[in-house]
Amino acid sequence: MVGYCLVVYAIAFVSLALAFSSPRHAEKLRDFIPISLVVAMLISAYVLFQIHYRGAYRTDALAFTHYAADLFVEKGLNPYPLDLQDALYRFKVDPLYITLTPSGDISTNLAYPALHFLAFVPFVAVGLQDMRWVIFLFEIATAITLYYNAPKELRPIVLLPIFVSADLAIDFNAGSVTDFLWVLPMVWTALSMNDPFRSGIFYGIASAVKQVPWIVAPFMLIRMFNLKEGSLIVKVSNVLKFLGATAISFALPNLLFIAKDPEAWFSGISIPASGELVLLSQGLSMLTQAGVTPLPPAFYLGTTAALFLALVTNYFVYFDKLKHLTWVLPAVTMWFSHRALQNYFMYWIPVMVVEVLVIYLERRNHQ
Repeated sequence: MVGYCLVVYAIAFVSLALAFSSPRHAEKLRDFIPISLVVAMLISAYVLFQIHYRGAYRTDALAFTHYAADLFVEKGLNPYPLDLQDALYRFKVDPLYITLTPSGDISTNLAYPALHFLAFVPFVAVGLQDMRWVIFLFEIATAITLYYNAPKELRPIVLLPIFVSADLAIDFNAGSVTDFLWVLPMVWTALSMNDPFRSGIFYGIASAVKQVPWIVAPFMLIRMFNLKEGSLIVKVSNVLKFLGATAISFALPNLLFIAKDPEAWFSGISIPASGELVLLSQGLSMLTQAGVTPLPPAFYLGTTAALFLALVTNYFVYFDKLKHLTWVLPAVTMWFSHRALQNYFMYWIPVMVVEVLVIYLERRNHQ
């Protein structure tokens, strides 16, 4: 680790010196900046995965989904009706990060749509033992997507928002947070907003991974409705294309498990929104978590619902002014919810970067 730190500092200082030596050197180093960031991220991931945490998962979410993938590959089992508690011992999950219900019981069911664990199935099949490397692969793919789609002059800085915090770039992956699985298809969605069918396919994939993307649905429908100038028929057609594509790509990975046990599937995916999980927050509900004021879950549910309705209404009425806030408003909404973990709003940052690129290109083309 000491050697790694010395290498990173050496790269940083050499890059700084070369950049200040002449504009010509700075121009040549343009692509070196994101490459250096990715290399630092890779080495940091190895240190945390293999040395600091010694292969143990830090969250039950990854333990359950990895275990579900194992059961599906080895025995062909549907994981939704099963108690997955054995995963906590198999993957040495820190008790501090086990999800509890308000009564103190352990939540041991699969609580995500099917693509959340199906994404790991090919890697389980080839014998990979640590699924954090899969999440890291999705993060690298996200970074490459942003870099490739950025204008040449923005490429040196396009990845910097991801590295504004070590949490998003490194620590969340090391801590077994799985959100980059849905972030990558959401980035593709944001890049395809001018094509209702294609963006719907990508959005359905993201929604089939985790419930977090669901909250952006009303804003996307409004954006599809206002996508192009034209008659009401054209606007409704865009919305229907988007809805149809979303439904198809969401249903395909889930259909088998819905057919086998629809009640277990629906019960599993509704757990995060059911209010049956213990309060845990980095949002407004920290007031209750810290004992400042004992507000009930119904207060946060009502506040979140009222805020969400107000944001959707304003987005529709003032669409011309608020168009580019599509990915900001869901993050704002989730900050007010009863269970508001940091990853619920931080992982929207890469998708927001895409919107910044869209705004930049629009303004550049109008000059």
